[in-house]
Amino acid sequence: MKITILYPKTEFTQAQQIQLAKLGEVVYAEAIEQPLNEFIKLAKGTEILAVDPDNFGGFEKAKERLMQLMETLPNLKGVALHATTFGWVDLAYTKKRTITVTNCPRWSTQTI
Repeated sequence: MKITILYPKTEFTQAQQIQLAKLGEVVYAEAIEQPLNEFIKLAKGTEILAVDPDNFGGFEKAKERLMQLMETLPNLKGVALHATTFGWVDLAYTKKRTITVTNCPRWSTQTI
């Protein structure tokens, strides 16, 4: 299984990297925000995609850009959101393609 995480490897502890590696091939982005074509190249063949709206320039741009990325990933089975909200994901599209979408409930509760 290929897992693409649109975060640098340095954002994860050694223990977290080991746990992720047990799931399959893990590919990390070099930077949180990159041009969409770079994410498309990086994620080619991925089955699980870990994303944040910041990867795509914030919530305002994320829905369209995430959709463009997902359309290039025919093997995509899951999207893991680094956010509490699903509002920037086209859930009708993911449901139609049977792509599971998860979030981080209560991730920013203390901040709010």
